[in-house]
Amino acid sequence: MSDSAGKKPTKPKNDGTDESTAAAESVEDTNRVDEQPTDTADESAQGTAADRLKETMHQTADTVQAKASEAKQRAQAATAHAAAKAENLSADAIAKLPPPTREKVERVADTARRRPVPVAAAATAAAAGLLVIRRILRAIRKK
Repeated sequence: MSDSAGKKPTKPKNDGTDESTAAAESVEDTNRVDEQPTDTADESAQGTAADRLKETMHQTADTVQAKASEAKQRAQAATAHAAAKAENLSADAIAKLPPPTREKVERVADTARRRPVPVAAAATAAAAGLLVIRRILRAIRKK
């Protein structure tokens, strides 16, 4: 708002001449014009700021979404690479085994692929059993 807001416009004294009437109208027009553009400019600035904020939010959301998509693709590629590498290493290790052992390992691997939960449970039970036996043997050695 301008400094003239809230103040009554001063009017030149009207002595009945056309010049004084024109001058009074000019002062009133000037006061009205001073107040109007300020209000319009404030509203326009607020609208522009809100539009810029919305645009910035949309750009940020798009950037975050693009980066998340890139990260997902990199993770999938790394997982595929690790799986292929593990497959190659296991195939190399199995190839180095003697034939009778290789056949047994391949049968166990096939069973594990077909029924992973029972095999995982059996492997966990075997590991727990080995830990218990190890503790018992340590206790016996200390005595």
